Amino acid sequence: LENTVRLLLELEPESDPVWHYLNVQNHRIRGLLEKCTSDHEARMETLHNELREKAISDAKWLQIQQNLSQSSDANYSIGNIELPIELQPLALTGEEVDVLRGKYIKRLTTVLVHHIPAFWKVALSVFSGKFAKSSQVSDSSGGKSEEKVGDGRYSSHSLDEVAGMMRGTISLYEVKVLNAFRDLEESSLQSYMSDAINEISKACVAFEAKESAPPIAVMALRTLQAEVTKIYILRLCSWMRASTEGITKDETWVPVSILERNKSPYTISYLPLAFRSVMTSAIDQINM
Repeated sequence: LENTVRLLLELEPESDPVWHYLNVQNHRIRGLLEKCTSDHEARMETLHNELREKAISDAKWLQIQQNLSQSSDANYSIGNIELPIELQPLALTGEEVDVLRGKYIKRLTTVLVHHIPAFWKVALSVFSGKFAKSSQVSDSSGGKSEEKVGDGRYSSHSLDEVAGMMRGTISLYEVKVLNAFRDLEESSLQSYMSDAINEISKACVAFEAKESAPPIAVMALRTLQAEVTKIYILRLCSWMRASTEGITKDETWVPVSILERNKSPYTISYLPLAFRSVMTSAIDQINM
């Protein structure tokens, strides 16, 4: 990237090639994010078609079995079997779908972590005057040439504008990640949801390294991390409520040791112990 900028500056154009180049790089990063989305949608469509074909095949087999049980005459055409499932929308749920969503979030984050730091370092180099160089300028009298040093200002724009440009790209990332994260099943608490939060956390750490991203970008990622963590904990609370309700419906009684029950013949309810197990599991997940 720096070599490209250096070559552009050596052309000494009257226009603003550096700003144009930074815009091109930013659009490239946004394009990679959009490519992640289009690839994800294609994979989801493929999975939807596979699940639909399986559902139709299962429905046909069920209908064949019903026909065989209702009549001894098995002379009928499979193609004429009416399948109501063909008219019903098929919901994309389950672990297979969450696998794709988890990979989608990881790909989006990889694009950001791989390209943003390099892009920002080039911008810092440009606007700090790193590419300033001396050039020999001869005077009109034919005397010895004098050295003229450039002021390092290669663009009519500012570093803050580059930071704003990057903030817009990260906003695109935020929207895509939040939508995918909200679509994850509640049953994914211990796997794909926590994995997604870890990916975003890694991006935060990468952006916080020296000269890797503007402060506005770091703040945006930290805000996203807080938002997905909040969603995660709300889902976790919902899981705890459901687990507790399930425990109370199937109450069991357990004997305690002789010392604990003071030689009494009674048992105690298992509910407190089960509830403690639920609480411990939830707190462990939050700590992770």
